[in-house]
Amino acid sequence: MGMSAQSAFRLLGVTPVAICRLALWGFIAVLTTHTAADADLWGHLRFGLDMFETGELHSSDPYSFTSDRPWINHEWLAEVLMAAMYIPLGSPGLILLKLVFIGIIA
Repeated sequence: MGMSAQSAFRLLGVTPVAICRLALWGFIAVLTTHTAADADLWGHLRFGLDMFETGELHSSDPYSFTSDRPWINHEWLAEVLMAAMYIPLGSPGLILLKLVFIGIIA
């Protein structure tokens, strides 16, 4: 006759509290790593990558029809951080950056 699930858990030392903790951490991980990419994300990433390539801030938006007008990129620091994580790690780097900021805030 086989061992019941309750007996197997007891044999392994797994408690209901440990199962609840694991489920809670799994739920938190799913919530924080789920990414619904904003339409502007890839534009910000592109500007960050451009800054890495040229080593300077743009004074005009080269991807806009208003590229002949002066432009102040007030989001340059975030774009550089995104590019710094994207270059070595790809898309998972952006998720990791998000988790780091959630950890700092929380």
